[in-house]
Amino acid sequence: MSKVNYRFRNLNSISDIVQTMIDGLEREWVTINMGSFGSTYHSKEIKPKKFLGITYKKGIPAKRKCFGCAATNFLCELMQKPFDSSLVHFRSKRQEIFNYGITLKELENFEYAIDYLRKGLLDNFLIALNKIPLNFELPTYSEIYKDLPYLGTENWKENIGEYKKYIKWLREKGL
Repeated sequence: MSKVNYRFRNLNSISDIVQTMIDGLEREWVTINMGSFGSTYHSKEIKPKKFLGITYKKGIPAKRKCFGCAATNFLCELMQKPFDSSLVHFRSKRQEIFNYGITLKELENFEYAIDYLRKGLLDNFLIALNKIPLNFELPTYSEIYKDLPYLGTENWKENIGEYKKYIKWLREKGL
């Protein structure tokens, strides 16, 4: 594993990670679609067939809407900016933008860790985090276990309060 990535330097506890996930979701850096680590939707509006001197057979979409899950919004929260819609599809592009020392495999593990967290799968969350260099020693599963709801595309706003309570509980335990 590489040394701690500078973008992870402010993550000093499990509660910091959960808080950053919540902050990213609530800020909604990219439109939330929990089924995607990053994708785009092309609007129906089409630009002219000739654009900037290039001729397109069917025209090109006028707008792209960027989508992402809790992990994508988490990374955006750490960067304090959204991913560009033309780059969000590809983990290697997300890694280039997010980089400063993180490997592609570490990014993959981190995205999976956040995805497990939003599903309430805390054992898998810890397993994935264990593969990433962090500023702190990970607690055990028994130290962090709580029954958390699944955060899906349609229900995350109504269930996020349980994760806020979870943060408070973790902080009371010094985690």
